[in-house]
Amino acid sequence: MRIPTRHLCRTVPHRARLILAVRWAAFLCVAIVLAAGTVLRAAAATAPAHGYTIDVWQTEQGLPDNSVTSLAQTPDGYLWFGTFGGLVRFDGVRFTVFDSRTPGLENDQVIRLFADASGALWVSQLPGQLARYEHGRFTAFHREDGWPMLPCANRGIADAGAGTVLMVTDKGLPFQFDGTRFTPVLSDPPPGFPARTALETRDGRRLWIVADQRVGMVASNRWTGVVGRNGGPLTTTLAIAASKEGGVWVLDSGKLLRVREDGTIVEDRKIAPLNGVFWMREDLSGDVWIGTWGHGLMRVGRDGASETFSPKEGFPVEIV
Repeated sequence: MRIPTRHLCRTVPHRARLILAVRWAAFLCVAIVLAAGTVLRAAAATAPAHGYTIDVWQTEQGLPDNSVTSLAQTPDGYLWFGTFGGLVRFDGVRFTVFDSRTPGLENDQVIRLFADASGALWVSQLPGQLARYEHGRFTAFHREDGWPMLPCANRGIADAGAGTVLMVTDKGLPFQFDGTRFTPVLSDPPPGFPARTALETRDGRRLWIVADQRVGMVASNRWTGVVGRNGGPLTTTLAIAASKEGGVWVLDSGKLLRVREDGTIVEDRKIAPLNGVFWMREDLSGDVWIGTWGHGLMRVGRDGASETFSPKEGFPVEIV
């Protein structure tokens, strides 16, 4: 299924694909950065700044609520939106709403969505319910399944491969789901853990967690810091994201670092200091995209050059 581009907020700067959710009380905008080995450019002289075409969806177009918290796409092509009024499925033309009246979905306040490698959709809700949508039905998980009944953290769900899904709660506690139940990831958490926690995996190779301003990996249920504090130059770690070349990107104060599994820093891209970072993601071309609260959307290219998309450049919002 292809989502008609007239329903999307689109940019085409000859970069790789990226799907983004913009959280704002009055707007819903989905941005897709497209390229498939072909250079795409806006040809019309009247094209908006940065090649954007913008549509806005609100309750008048079928959304149950104007506050959109998360976005995911399942392999069947559907786009899914989390809102405080329920879970929304979009087929490119119309919205279908699933709320607490839907069996297996126990709360309307959806805050996190994630589509795993099997195509199942995970739905984290307030104040701590969790559900999985698979084969046309929702399944709710509770304490008897090992779930602690806590909401997932921002970007706190990742796929580790082999049927295992990793989740970090808003309390910073990592759990793994083996297809049947949830179990804690760490058997012996380090001192001060978790002061700040995030996770990211790529091809199921590593689980990376940021704790107490140290970036570390988990192996055999134990966390080992590889860079940060006395072992590296990190000061204020804001986000991490998997790198397609191995290791992770680490967004620190005024710099974007790529760290290998042995702790070696192999890239250092200088950027303007950012506050209120929501998320970070590398696209297929190696550019890194950063969503912020109040500073719009930033792209950091492989050459280190950065570009910001905000209302000044024609982007509809500053909160991404």
